[in-house]
Amino acid sequence: MKKRFLAFLLILILSGCHNVSMTSGQPGNGHVVETRKHMFAFGLAGGDSEINLSQVCPGGVAKIDDQITFYDAALSIASVGIYTPRTVSVECVTSLTSDKG
Repeated sequence: MKKRFLAFLLILILSGCHNVSMTSGQPGNGHVVETRKHMFAFGLAGGDSEINLSQVCPGGVAKIDDQITFYDAALSIASVGIYTPRTVSVECVTSLTSDKG
């Protein structure tokens, strides 16, 4: 029984953190908006997981990172997979306009 529990715990820990990145190829301006997506049932069911990118970055998106951080994994393990949050970071595109007269 103890070996099964340790194997289960090891699987949870090793599968905890991962990252998915998407880039548009346009330069970012360093302004990063970070939010948490609230997911349930091991990530199979999502709550209000949509992000309105046109509101976050009206000039366009340079990069999106969707990841399960250590903190997200700890919350998921503590709730036995009932609550499985994900952290999303969005970086906006550098504005090409200038204020030169």
